[in-house]
Amino acid sequence: MKSIRTRIIALLSVCAIGMICSACGKSSSDNEDSSGDNSVADVEMKQDMTIYDYEVEDSDSTPVNKDVSQSDSSTTDDDSETGGDNDVDSEESYIIVTDEEGNTVTDENGTAVTEAVSNRDSSGSSSSSSSSSNGSSSSSSSSGSSSSSNGSSDNSSNDDSTEYVVSLVGKQVYWMDMSTGKDYAFNGDFVDVTFRVKDDVADGNYEISIGACDFANYDAETITYNSTNGYVTVGDVEAAIAETSGDGTIQLTCESVTAEVGDEITIHFQISDNPGIVAFIFRFTYDQNALEFVSYDVGEDCADIISLAS
Repeated sequence: MKSIRTRIIALLSVCAIGMICSACGKSSSDNEDSSGDNSVADVEMKQDMTIYDYEVEDSDSTPVNKDVSQSDSSTTDDDSETGGDNDVDSEESYIIVTDEEGNTVTDENGTAVTEAVSNRDSSGSSSSSSSSSNGSSSSSSSSGSSSSSNGSSDNSSNDDSTEYVVSLVGKQVYWMDMSTGKDYAFNGDFVDVTFRVKDDVADGNYEISIGACDFANYDAETITYNSTNGYVTVGDVEAAIAETSGDGTIQLTCESVTAEVGDEITIHFQISDNPGIVAFIFRFTYDQNALEFVSYDVGEDCADIISLAS
């Protein structure tokens, strides 16, 4: 028994489960042997479900342009908007200069004068000096914005005069129960998370992504998984559809919902094809500029096995 427990502690420690072990170890101080050393066997190997923040890697806020995914943001809108004569620099677009009365300013040849503006300026203001057009029609500087939690999909735009900025944050949910000496093959709704849609959010799809998770059975074996992300669709836009990734045994699915600004919504995370586990670290990310974390709970399908930490 001690050998099995030692193996699973080692496995889960590698998976950053040390926080669970330390929490479980709080009772071990009363169980020291005569030498004063704590034994692994003396530690109660059970941890009710608990949630913590975690730092998302590569989570620098990145502007997402209208109808362009974050991963493709080095390109601009269709070249036809520039007359097809030249490729538009990925960091600039152009606007036609007007006078105080709104009339187009032209040069001595009667050609409209344009001004270069930066697509990376989140305020949408001009960042370059004006330049004369070469005769081709100029494209608008409005980049708009898409709403996405990780920029992996195209979403509906915000107001055309602004750029939306994604800010990812992560949560990780811990659970472990080795007290019975057996695996638990629970399935269905296992983690529920409630968010509030922020009041100033534009219509669009905001992704909730399942991150890098860890599952282990009583024999200290890692159980692989597939995951399907979900979306919170705000307003009158077409709902996005997430693809499944991974090549594993357990199936993890994030529910997709529709909502309006100011709504409180509960996202149900589902687990299926569970062969039996005694511990997991479940991670997910969301866009904190669109969604506010409110609370979490054990899913109703697994409440008879998993208890929420008090």
